[in-house]
Amino acid sequence: MLLIRWVAGAVILLVILVPEVAAQAQEFNTSIEKDMGVFFRLTEPMEGTVKIVYEFTNIGEAEMLLQLSGSQGFPASGSQVLAAYDIPSGSLVTELRPGDGLDFSFSKSLLPGETYRVVFEMSLPGATSQTDRRFRQDITNSFQWPLHELEVGLTLPKDRFTLYEPIEIIPGARITEEDFVKTVVWKKDLVDPGEGMTLVCEFAPRPHMYAIAQAVSIILVVAAFAYIFVVKKGFPAPMGFVRTVPGEDKPEKSNVIGAIEDLLRNAKEEVLITSPWIYYVDWFTSNIKQLTDRGVKVRILTWPSYERKKAGRDWTLVENKKQGFALSRFLAMFPQDTVRLNPSVHAKMIVVDREKVMTSSSNLTQTGLWENYEAGIWIEDEEMARQAADYFNKIWMAEDTIPLSQEMFNPNKLKKALGWDW
Repeated sequence: MLLIRWVAGAVILLVILVPEVAAQAQEFNTSIEKDMGVFFRLTEPMEGTVKIVYEFTNIGEAEMLLQLSGSQGFPASGSQVLAAYDIPSGSLVTELRPGDGLDFSFSKSLLPGETYRVVFEMSLPGATSQTDRRFRQDITNSFQWPLHELEVGLTLPKDRFTLYEPIEIIPGARITEEDFVKTVVWKKDLVDPGEGMTLVCEFAPRPHMYAIAQAVSIILVVAAFAYIFVVKKGFPAPMGFVRTVPGEDKPEKSNVIGAIEDLLRNAKEEVLITSPWIYYVDWFTSNIKQLTDRGVKVRILTWPSYERKKAGRDWTLVENKKQGFALSRFLAMFPQDTVRLNPSVHAKMIVVDREKVMTSSSNLTQTGLWENYEAGIWIEDEEMARQAADYFNKIWMAEDTIPLSQEMFNPNKLKKALGWDW
């Protein structure tokens, strides 16, 4: 089989290979296929690669030794050997003839039915292009053996905004298409030595509408961003600063509570809250109960009602009754698994619908919301909110995070659940 792939207008000089074959005088079929694939880069001059494959098959009933020596010339001046190998490997010996080609030989024992292949890959520089949009080439079997199949492929060129369509093909051929590029494939079976085909293909340009539409879309997008960021100086995400000032209850001074209530009031699907202490119980439970009653999923991370503190060299548990009261209310009023406990969480954060996030130094306590100097920020930004939600979920699923239950008010059971084995 002789396989040649061309870009339109490429001119290739075929190389004749006549190897000297010395084999044992037994029934042996030397089935030789020469596959030549030429693939071009659209440079000036065009360049390509040629792949040549020879196949030998033992159709006898006994193992036999095949010994062969020959030469493979270069397909064009300036060609180089890119690869030379056999399948299965280990028998091929090659010697380069600089500027001319290479000599090769092998000695291979073949079992009945076994096939052996020799493969050469070479560069093909210096092909020139035609300008009349007409391809014509005579392809001839230059070998001393008949070819089972002769196949020639012509891949039409593609410019950035232009495709090419075949308008006349001689003789008849099939047309394939990949990535908007069409390839004409001629095929002829059982080609005797000296026999071949005269191939003709005329082609015409047509607009590459998909590429043109893409280019127009890119231009419009670039123009829109240029207008936004150059003329309008960008579109920063909505954000704000919140703070608590002791003794000041005016919204423009101490606005942490107002910002939290705005976030919760506008929540539609999900609210995530982290706060080590939650003492401001009536205000907090009222707002959260309104959310859960209208189907908003709420998850809260906070501390247990017992703190672990050092007493000399030993550890001890100290109960925080305010936190215990808040947790008991949560357990009674909120859906199951709304609250989980983690004694290491220190973040103060609220994430709403994975669109808005607020973080501050304030615990949800009387002192944090009214009596201390506290500060924070809120921002309406999906990427920022996504990162905050991912961080919350990492803590929510951590090994040292436990669900709030009635048993967690028992210090011994709490210690066991948290793995405190002191």
